[in-house]
Amino acid sequence: MRLKLQLPAKAGRFHIFECEAVRLVTLPDEEFQDFLNGPHQDGRWAAEPFYADEHGRRIYQGVLVLGEGHKDGVFAYDGGKHFAYLPGARAVVDSILEQAVEKIIREGAENTNEGSWCYYFSELYEQMGLVIEDGNGFDTMLLEKLEQRPEAADVTLTDECFDVCYYLDYCKNLAPEQPAPSLSAERKEEIISGILNYMAEYFDDSSLYDILHNTLEICNDEIGCLGFALYDEYVDEQIEASEVQSDLLPKSGKLVNLLSAYEELQQIPDEERITRLAPGAFGYCLDPNVPDERLHTAYQQALSALELESDEIQEAESFTSRDEIISRMRDCLLAKELTAGDKVLFVATEPYGGPGDFDLRGGVIESVDEKDKTCSVRGTFFTMEKVPLHYVLGRYNPAVGEEHYGVRGIVPFFCEDKELAGYYLNEVRTMWDVEMGEEQDLSM
Repeated sequence: MRLKLQLPAKAGRFHIFECEAVRLVTLPDEEFQDFLNGPHQDGRWAAEPFYADEHGRRIYQGVLVLGEGHKDGVFAYDGGKHFAYLPGARAVVDSILEQAVEKIIREGAENTNEGSWCYYFSELYEQMGLVIEDGNGFDTMLLEKLEQRPEAADVTLTDECFDVCYYLDYCKNLAPEQPAPSLSAERKEEIISGILNYMAEYFDDSSLYDILHNTLEICNDEIGCLGFALYDEYVDEQIEASEVQSDLLPKSGKLVNLLSAYEELQQIPDEERITRLAPGAFGYCLDPNVPDERLHTAYQQALSALELESDEIQEAESFTSRDEIISRMRDCLLAKELTAGDKVLFVATEPYGGPGDFDLRGGVIESVDEKDKTCSVRGTFFTMEKVPLHYVLGRYNPAVGEEHYGVRGIVPFFCEDKELAGYYLNEVRTMWDVEMGEEQDLSM
């Protein structure tokens, strides 16, 4: 089990090191209390002092010692000569093993064709840094957790894998065939939108207008409502020409991005929105029939969510892209929503298991800086400072059975947007690579 721990370094200082618990020892209550009062060498927690992995990093190996009825633990390393006290160690172990259980159960239920599935110890080590060996303590603890899952009819621990036999109702490939569902109105709209996008990409304006207007007999106003401006200009330029915009509004492109981002984050019902996806334009457009008063009201609401004045967004060189507007708006809205102690799902700004190991992680909000729009998040192993608020994707609620961002029990802030989460993950990877490159240049 991979851990990041503070261990003594030179001159009495402490540094964070990569550590690996290769074995788990659970002591009776009294023996563990005696051990805490006077840590000592014992054959049960002897291990290699350290080893260098494939990346050349020093990894301290040791044994994790827990006590029955105790929340904390001790990491014994350097052959059991040195010890590190670990507050909340049992909760950390339970959390990591629960993640492993979820991974094993889900993979088998989704892929088995026979009702059983073998999950090898080597896979757990490669994917999670979890060491499972015969008799190392982690094996039996993980076995007990697997046996408690309702999907598992039987679990066998072999010398190289967990062999899980599933109840067939949980096996997706073995579920009884259901009659093909009819298309919903939303799905029909998606298909039609895709067809229009395809047509817009492969036909010039003249040919596309001929098909829509002359062949399909769609009137000009209806073509405009679909997001095309084939007989004049694009919809947002039509709005400028008809003087719906004024000097009080930003340029049409920025206005559309601002309003569409606000409507998306506030989850305004489709029938009440004044923006829509524009087929063939690969962006958003305004409803050409929106009244001036309603347009200005929506604009002021969006500005308030951004915590900006009208002249600030009109003059700024920034806020030209929709992603930038969404991030800023999420920052401002979440500054009022998040509080210390919230258990959240967020985009981790530091790798867990080594370079490049960025992912969506669980953590607890320690503090929120409303001015800088950042927060401190305590992860499983360490605290990440100055995490942008827009990286916080959802709040944990154990009463919620739905799954969002691949995690059960998450209530997403605003709405689930996996594409945006992927964009943020790429962003933190890039920033980390740049930072590491600069540090390497300074050290040369």
